[in-house]
Amino acid sequence: MIRVNGFEAFSANSNQTLQPYHQLVVYTGNGTGTYTYTLPQTVAAAAFGSQAPAGQRLIVRHAGSAVGVISVEKHASDTGIYLSSATAVTSFSMMAGQAVELMSAGNGYWFMVDGSNFFDTWDDLEMLTAARAASSTSATLASIGTGVEVWKFQPSTIGGADKWLMGQRQITHGWDKQAVQWHVHFTPATSLAATGTGIVITWTMIWTVVHPGNGMIRYDQTDVVMTYSLSSGTMLTDTNYNASTGGNNSPTTMSNAVPSAMVLARLELTSVTNNGVNQTTEMFLNGWDAHIKLRKRGTINAFPEP
Repeated sequence: MIRVNGFEAFSANSNQTLQPYHQLVVYTGNGTGTYTYTLPQTVAAAAFGSQAPAGQRLIVRHAGSAVGVISVEKHASDTGIYLSSATAVTSFSMMAGQAVELMSAGNGYWFMVDGSNFFDTWDDLEMLTAARAASSTSATLASIGTGVEVWKFQPSTIGGADKWLMGQRQITHGWDKQAVQWHVHFTPATSLAATGTGIVITWTMIWTVVHPGNGMIRYDQTDVVMTYSLSSGTMLTDTNYNASTGGNNSPTTMSNAVPSAMVLARLELTSVTNNGVNQTTEMFLNGWDAHIKLRKRGTINAFPEP
């Protein structure tokens, strides 16, 4: 370890206690370990040295050769590091050569003021949709107010042609290639009260990836099942519901996907059941998207608080 005018470089992955006078801290090593820092105290009587005043800044930079993990320890009177959610950050990954700048709020926490290129934060990848209302195999447009229309789905289990909607989107360049969380937002056209084993809404998305560039490689199709369950109560016509992959927010691996690739998909309301019996209740589509992790500013949680 060396220190010159507040600069420190750590080659070991043991806990390192930072002081308020530090301006820049660099951790090296091979980047595969967990590097733990104890942040300077920001409130109450300082546990060691002087207290970090409001506006005090620290820059943590990774000079290793691979992705490393930063673990943050806080004092009992402090909260931790905030990004943009109500939950303080205690651990995060950092790519080689990247950095984060922290500022003391002076009242119990630090917050990130810069470092948008390394945080695994969540953002939305909304699907652009298109369909032919005249087609027997399309969802149909239905009015939900004066001048407002949404796509209305009929469960494919009630007979006749399946009702589906097409969507396409280009994967943002900031995607970090981790699994994504697909989900559908919807509202029942008529209220449905749960009985017996309850209500289960099942949506199916069939999608493929087309790579960018002149080659335009298109890969095999993949099925993603998104479900919503209600054991008791009533699904209401003025409430938004969310069906997710795995039924419990389980991320889905996007095979063969790369940043800038195109996602081509078909969405279908597979079934609506109540106590195990197929229902004819139709659903209005409020939204259809995936939560993906980006190396940029965003929210630490996949589903942030409103």
